[in-house]
Amino acid sequence: MGVARALAKNPVVILADEPTGNLDDYSSNVIWDLMENACQQLETTVLVVTHKIPTIFSLPYRHFIIESKGVYEVH
Repeated sequence: MGVARALAKNPVVILADEPTGNLDDYSSNVIWDLMENACQQLETTVLVVTHKIPTIFSLPYRHFIIESKGVYEVH
């Protein structure tokens, strides 16, 4: 429901904190597909904080790790 509300107004940016944290695999895939489509079709920037990175993600993305002494980009 939260993703639907976020997409309803065609936002420029979506900030998502653990959007799939308590979901089963099927529901998680649906959420990731919605966010991927938002990026491609609506040209929305999606910033996600998560412990579980999707196994299939076809968009270009940047991966950062936040630790106590800083933020580091993973290459």
